[in-house]
Amino acid sequence: MARTLLLNPKDNWNGWLERTPHDTYSTAEYHSIAEEMGEGRALMAVHYDGDKVMAWPFLLRDIPSAACPGFRDVTSVYGYSGPLAANCKPGDQFLESAAREIADVWTSLRVVSVFARFHPLLENSRWSEALTPVVLGANAAVEHAWGDTGVAIQGQTVSIDLTLPEETAIHQYGKILRQEIHQARRRGVNTTIDEEWSALDDFLEIYHATMDRNHAADDYFFPREYFDRLRQRLGNRCFLTVARYEEQVAAVCIAFECNGILQAHLGGPSSRYMQLSPFKELLDSLRRIGKSRGNSVMHIGGGRGAANDSLFAFKARFSPRRHSYCIGRWVLDRNAYDALCEERRTLAGFEEADSGNSFFPAYRVPSRAGIEMALTTSVHA
Repeated sequence: MARTLLLNPKDNWNGWLERTPHDTYSTAEYHSIAEEMGEGRALMAVHYDGDKVMAWPFLLRDIPSAACPGFRDVTSVYGYSGPLAANCKPGDQFLESAAREIADVWTSLRVVSVFARFHPLLENSRWSEALTPVVLGANAAVEHAWGDTGVAIQGQTVSIDLTLPEETAIHQYGKILRQEIHQARRRGVNTTIDEEWSALDDFLEIYHATMDRNHAADDYFFPREYFDRLRQRLGNRCFLTVARYEEQVAAVCIAFECNGILQAHLGGPSSRYMQLSPFKELLDSLRRIGKSRGNSVMHIGGGRGAANDSLFAFKARFSPRRHSYCIGRWVLDRNAYDALCEERRTLAGFEEADSGNSFFPAYRVPSRAGIEMALTTSVHA
């Protein structure tokens, strides 16, 4: 018999996740951290029928509005989340039922719009395809303003196959990258796991400097408290790697691992040692560490805002493997959405609001300066 549940992180969240392919970004612990940092209320909708399961973790946010009080929207945690499913395939009647039931849950919560970032390795955007006709059916008389309502490919990400023999993996780097890594090690750069997180202050300095160089939006400047909670809540699923040169921190990276997936979550090189290529040496060492710990794939992400830019080109040097990075966006209540957008235009002024033509939801479009900064940031470090 089919049932639908709405869980918070204190419920059997991870128990349901264990029925599906997933990684760290979907866990109760990671969502709890996002909730505690003020990003929204962490919830997960689960629809199941026998052994068929769809679980959709999300953040529920209140929408500040004088014109439309009491409404909310749904978004994803930082990273790669979205729905997870087991024992079904795209096109199954079960997925249509799951989409309808989960949409009903959101409607009962007065959700205006839904935004999702999908997982490139798990390819879980396919589990949300049934949601679009459900939403369109509920608004059949309305001509949607968003031509790309539903799922859209934003760009590509890069991963490294950790099951390859060492010689094959190194050969995929290319000659120049191999030489740069070899030269970094010959000059004394060496990466290890910082078991005690003694270099966390160095990590914060380097990470925030990296965000400054990329003109990142304020949302990307995670405070120390965020990293303390990652360490405490995720335990051995989260670790800090540090590349040192002459006892000084030259590059850093916080990594997650879960179900064979190693994620290079956040990191970068110190500006003082960039000529030594320490982050290249670190990523190669992280690949080796990840393989030794039994992982099968290392995901290093994509470019800024999923663009095919210099950051993507840097990551692409490590592997030929590419994955589509997709987002999803749906409007569940068109009347409320339009009213909120009109309120935003009135408050911001038409010139500024017009900057948000590609921003979703449009009623949350930041200032023009904020848009320009957000466009330069990376979806995944």
